[in-house]
Amino acid sequence: MEVNLTIRNLRRRTYNVSGESIRAVFDALNSGDCWGRYRFPARFRPVGNPVTELRVMFNPEITMPNWRNYRAASAADKRSWDNMIAALTRHEAAHHAITVAEANRFRDTVPDISTPIDRRGATRMFNELISDIQRLQDRFDARTRHGQRDGVELVEN
Repeated sequence: MEVNLTIRNLRRRTYNVSGESIRAVFDALNSGDCWGRYRFPARFRPVGNPVTELRVMFNPEITMPNWRNYRAASAADKRSWDNMIAALTRHEAAHHAITVAEANRFRDTVPDISTPIDRRGATRMFNELISDIQRLQDRFDARTRHGQRDGVELVEN
């Protein structure tokens, strides 16, 4: 079976946070469920029955905070924000690297399956891929404490 894998360009989104100081921004960020977010919406289409081709497409996106009061902030607060954003960007990029690596592993190993697979089996394989990627994403977040161990923090000066 052939796997036709497409990983679209990483889409970047932002959401606004307000606050006159790093403390206020910290509080605003913590009022949500996460500071940054990586998502990897995916879909697939099996071709044939038995399946001869599996078309898999990922539409990854990163959502990052945008501090609306950045220009008016002190130099120390700007430095804290800039350091956090750099670390958060690296953290979210690592999430993307996990998705790409697992999707490529899937693409490279599925053609080795010699047994014919029906559409239900192909659906099961795709669902396992998505579950495997999510499990690795969750492990990464647990290991890094959602990036805190890698510098995703705001330092009050």
